[in-house]
Amino acid sequence: MKTKKKLIPLRIRITNVKTISVILLCLIALIMSRCAKERLVSDAIIGKTLSANSPDYLKRLSAIKDSFYSSKFERKLIANVNQKYSWIPDWEHPTSQVVNDTVSYVFFPLIANVKENNVTKTVIELGSAHYLIVKNEKEFYKAFYYQAKAPNNSSKLAIDNFTGNLLLTNFENGKSYLLDYVEGKVSQSYQKRKMLALNRESITFPNKTSYWESICHTELKYCTWASDGPTNCNSGTVHIIYSPDCNWPQGNCGSNYSLIDSSEITVCQDQWFPDPPTDPGNGGGGGGGSDGDGDFNPVNLSNTITMDPNTRACLESIKNSIVSASQLSVTMATLLKQVHNDNTKAQNAVLALANNPNVSITLGEKTIPYQTKTLPDGTTTISETHGQTDPITGNIKLNTLTLNEASDMAITASLIHEMMHAYFVWGANNLTGDEGMAFSDLNRYLFDQEDGTPHPYNYPELGFMQHWQMAETYVNSMAKILVDISIAKGYGASPDTSIGMEEYCRDIFWGSLQQTSGVEPPDAARSKANSEREYKNKAGSTGKKDCL
Repeated sequence: MKTKKKLIPLRIRITNVKTISVILLCLIALIMSRCAKERLVSDAIIGKTLSANSPDYLKRLSAIKDSFYSSKFERKLIANVNQKYSWIPDWEHPTSQVVNDTVSYVFFPLIANVKENNVTKTVIELGSAHYLIVKNEKEFYKAFYYQAKAPNNSSKLAIDNFTGNLLLTNFENGKSYLLDYVEGKVSQSYQKRKMLALNRESITFPNKTSYWESICHTELKYCTWASDGPTNCNSGTVHIIYSPDCNWPQGNCGSNYSLIDSSEITVCQDQWFPDPPTDPGNGGGGGGGSDGDGDFNPVNLSNTITMDPNTRACLESIKNSIVSASQLSVTMATLLKQVHNDNTKAQNAVLALANNPNVSITLGEKTIPYQTKTLPDGTTTISETHGQTDPITGNIKLNTLTLNEASDMAITASLIHEMMHAYFVWGANNLTGDEGMAFSDLNRYLFDQEDGTPHPYNYPELGFMQHWQMAETYVNSMAKILVDISIAKGYGASPDTSIGMEEYCRDIFWGSLQQTSGVEPPDAARSKANSEREYKNKAGSTGKKDCL
């Protein structure tokens, strides 16, 4: 909101219109010149990540240092109990890291010091490590690396391939983020919390205490202690150690200790820190567990859906997104005791394929020509097949024409659709006993209504029956997978402003199911239009980025 400024009258006697025009032109030129300069400065910074190979690397590091001190952030690095102790950035030994095209980090080790009798001495930090982390040269964070379980307080913390926790605290707004790391990268559990955070609105059920309300306020308490003198650890120097439970560390390294710093911080687990860094020891610039485009990391499941080496690489990324989104939805349903939830039926089907050592499915692509059909009224229509699933093996082939033409969201929808076909093939022909009965009860259109046997692979109406089953039982949960992926990808609001994103995703599936299942969607015309928008990648679609 702009503050209105009081205008000071010009003490000039203006006698004619020409004089007014000259003054106005001068003012406009001055404003335009100033805006142009500001724009040039802005354009020079925005979108330009900082790496050790940047030609202006040292100049930009110097600017970071100047910004740190001009903002008086050094005051935030003074211990709050004993102010003789503080941490000072090691400006001479930075590590830079590029996460993706728009995000980079610089790490400056924080050196612990104690000032006694106007003499500053370096103190060795054992069992933990502090860094100043600067994101995109403008966001300053105090970074605290530690291990909550059985910390080793007799030696320096190994930061290369770090496994443990990272507490990030923003110097400007005080917001804290707690990240988990495994071997130098953000852990899978933290990746899952990303999805939970993004979906906190969709999983809040009426008249129930939501998962977020029950775990959001987590207080992290920790204390930092300093030895009263040199110890027999680490070459006999004074050192400081971290205590996760604030217990007095008497007897450690043969010394007594005094409390110098303590913190009590609220960390909400639904606050996702976007594009997190890898550990400072990994300066090469990985994605810190994120591939930089908002996608999911693949869940560590059995490699039962393998890639045809002749297909484009984007399909594996899309497959992983589908599996990971399904895993997260099922995990949340379990936590919320919503196991038998219509919103997780397709997710369970995906996981039955992806986490089953008895399943072996190949995913590839092939060209399936579109067909022109003449309708009874004499008009023609184009029939498009976006993919095929082998009715015996369950192997999936997406249409190369669709991959070339459709938006990424439409391609993802096609793969979800074909994975459902593969699930039907596998379940109907392999599940027995109680599992087989549960499968047949849920998927009754896949079985003969008289003798209860599954329709054979050469049954003329097999495709129709499978589509009928999708439309009757799975379309809502199939759309939910697509919604979760669209949120992670940052697609934003529904391209159809008359409906929300979840309904829009349902329309994408209904676009083809209404023609192949015999089931009428809620709004056939709208579904057809929205589905066409994505499959033809028309103006206003969610767009084509990854699968080119």
